[in-house]
Amino acid sequence: MKIKKLKSNKHYRVNDLFFGWGIRWRKDRSEILNNPKYKDTILFEYLSKKEQELDYSLFKNILRKHAEEKKYKTPDHDELVIQLRLGDIMDSLDYEFAKKKSIYFYSDFFSHIDISELSINKVTAVTALHFGDNEINGKYSYSEKAVEDSFKIVKSLSNQCEEKGYDLNIYSHENIDQDLCYLAHSKHFVKGITPLGDLIVKCLPWDSIIYEPFF
Repeated sequence: MKIKKLKSNKHYRVNDLFFGWGIRWRKDRSEILNNPKYKDTILFEYLSKKEQELDYSLFKNILRKHAEEKKYKTPDHDELVIQLRLGDIMDSLDYEFAKKKSIYFYSDFFSHIDISELSINKVTAVTALHFGDNEINGKYSYSEKAVEDSFKIVKSLSNQCEEKGYDLNIYSHENIDQDLCYLAHSKHFVKGITPLGDLIVKCLPWDSIIYEPFF
């Protein structure tokens, strides 16, 4: 499976920088605004233009502009799009609850997400092996255990899709904006375990169907 490994994504963390979470969000906002490598990104434009915190409308408009201008691929109307958070979440004490929740949720996916009444012809997981690699507190580093446990979840989900008559497609890029735009254009969206899904929901088309992994 072609899943990108983001072994040290310590700066471009969309969720933390949008909401202002964690111990380094101010430092990393400054990095996004001052490092030329980020000048053509969604986060750079948002942080440059926002006049208030949590400006969902501005973020959505910027996201859609980037998707159109860069001609990013978007999901089909009959496609189930799964936001699948993998990587450091699978090997960090800070994420222990989220890991357990992930294993429980994805190990019996279709008992939690009922698509039997829908005309779904394609299932896609949007994901990457993300590692925050925070040198400030020494957390969220790359580990083979996290990789192994992440692939176990993907394999289980793939097998379940196959039983339902679907191939599990993987959408995964080093360009985080590309994956973000794909998620935010979903008509059938399964939120991930971590809070990034709350931001994605604010950016979805008005008529999207949203599935929450809460039980």
